[in-house]
Amino acid sequence: INIRKAKSRLRGSTQALYIMTKFGSSRFEFIFTSLVKNSPRLFTTTQAVLRAYETSKLYRDLKLRSSIIKDGQLMLLPGESVIN
Repeated sequence: INIRKAKSRLRGSTQALYIMTKFGSSRFEFIFTSLVKNSPRLFTTTQAVLRAYETSKLYRDLKLRSSIIKDGQLMLLPGESVIN
């Protein structure tokens, strides 16, 4: 995710939010511009959502792992081991 200058047929020179991703062997690029001129709201909101998502990974991992405790014992996933 990054913010760069872009040339829009509708808005002329403006800021754009670029989101690049890869799925399998394909690459995708999404470009978003704001309809409100000189308003960074779209960009700051997107960055805040990304930051919230990234900082909640531990919580989401814990919620996922809590569903694999059986009779008080941790059920290990393939390739996992417990180290004291």
